[in-house]
Amino acid sequence: MLRRKILDQLRQWLHEPERRPLIVEGPPRVGKTTAVRALGEQQPGFLEINLKEDAEAGLLFEGAVKPETFLAAVRLRHPGLPESGRLLIFLDELQSCPAAIAALGKLGHDSRYDLIAAARGPLTPGEGADWLFMTSLDFEEFLWALGVDEEIPLLLLTCFARREPVPPAIHAEVMRLLRIYLCVGGLPEAVNAYLPERDLRAADTALRQLLRRLLSGISQAAPPELAQKARQCYEALPRQLTGDNHKFRYSVVEDKGTARKFGRSLQWLESAHLTVPVRAVSAVSFPLKAQEKKDSFRLYPHDVGLLTCRYDFSLKEALAGGGTDAAALLLRGVQDGLWEALAADILYKHGYRDLHFYRSPSGTVECAFLLARPGGLLPVEVSPSRSISRSLTMILEKFSLPYGYRLMDRNVSVDGKKIILPPYMLLFV
Repeated sequence: MLRRKILDQLRQWLHEPERRPLIVEGPPRVGKTTAVRALGEQQPGFLEINLKEDAEAGLLFEGAVKPETFLAAVRLRHPGLPESGRLLIFLDELQSCPAAIAALGKLGHDSRYDLIAAARGPLTPGEGADWLFMTSLDFEEFLWALGVDEEIPLLLLTCFARREPVPPAIHAEVMRLLRIYLCVGGLPEAVNAYLPERDLRAADTALRQLLRRLLSGISQAAPPELAQKARQCYEALPRQLTGDNHKFRYSVVEDKGTARKFGRSLQWLESAHLTVPVRAVSAVSFPLKAQEKKDSFRLYPHDVGLLTCRYDFSLKEALAGGGTDAAALLLRGVQDGLWEALAADILYKHGYRDLHFYRSPSGTVECAFLLARPGGLLPVEVSPSRSISRSLTMILEKFSLPYGYRLMDRNVSVDGKKIILPPYMLLFV
């Protein structure tokens, strides 16, 4: 099994004296079920109930359900469970059973069992439950999967904190692995396909299969009136990231497309955790939410591998460093958009759920990400192919910000208020 950070959080929850039912929510195929099963293997009693596959299991939550009658019904349906010790009951595919969603918070006050559930959004449960959000593997977890020594992230963190260059050999290798991550992403099935032979084609095949399942899932899970439009919007994501302005354009989805037609479908994609929106603001000032511009945003998939698998495989060869001249030309056409998607992937998985960007009305000044932090606003410019950073300089001066980050394919350095970072350093922001 791949090593996942969420397992430490699950173990911490299980050791809390007054723990409530826990919902592990996240996009499909990110490893929620695998993580909970790994937790269950360490317990004296573990029961898994798939609410999607076992339709009759919903009867456990019908009526005026109480902890004592719930546990009695569980034991009746599943004879042979341990009589002693605390039982861990895992409700998988929670979103498939409205009755279980409503009852979950009422069933958590019993010393004989614990309740944990896994669900994909959108989900609106009652009160009385706690939450954990799970994504696909982040870049650090990807490094663990590759067998990279744990001292490497610690060394990178030290260089980040001191704003010092990373030793050149280490920087070059981590950048190479980051480009591999850009091709493979963090979905466990794709990572597991890549690992045995370090085979990008095997990962690409797995990703394309995952993409087909995802698109089929949109058609099945979205409300009927939104399903086709949501799928159209998702399939248009790669086309949104070409050119200089990566703002989401409805006309790219469909000729003469409008927010009125596609807006609710986009909201559903976000609530289902399938997309990561980055919203435009009219000014670089707190609170960013108050500065948001209506219907002006950028949109990325929740895992960067689901973007790069939409392009020809020769692009991945170019990203990995050994493609044809034609692929290199193709890469130049989409490089900025791919780097933005990579940055969004790292930030989203690092806990930044509310992302923003700034673009001046004239379009001459742009900042790919604005991060709200306790110490103030932090601008992040993404410019892999440009050597002059006028935008970041102007933003720092105009809005009196102490410093900003510029992501480049270069080692760490400092240029006045501008801190040059390789993209992997976003792990520590």
